[in-house]
Amino acid sequence: WRRVEDDVEGDLAYLQDALLDAAARHVRPGGLLVYSTCSLEPDENEERCASFVERSNGEFHLEPVPSGITNGAPIETLHPVPGVENCVFRSWPPQTGMDGAFAARLRRRSDAA
Repeated sequence: WRRVEDDVEGDLAYLQDALLDAAARHVRPGGLLVYSTCSLEPDENEERCASFVERSNGEFHLEPVPSGITNGAPIETLHPVPGVENCVFRSWPPQTGMDGAFAARLRRRSDAA
């Protein structure tokens, strides 16, 4: 992996925000946008979701992880971000035996224009 911390905090965060914003324009009212990465970095995950929800001005909200999705793995936010707790799935290799991954469900309001 050739990225350094400054890449994540600058260019990659900007790109991830732009991708989320672009995808959101194609979500129908009441629809679901799933944000997923193969990273465990909060800068690329929880912070991107919190920033997106804030930018959406109430048009999108994070949904709790559905029961059964985690197959018994704990749902945890390693670096808590307000409003994100219990609303993300993180595959933590030592606990799940799987590769590291992150996912969040972002629901668009059903009365959104």
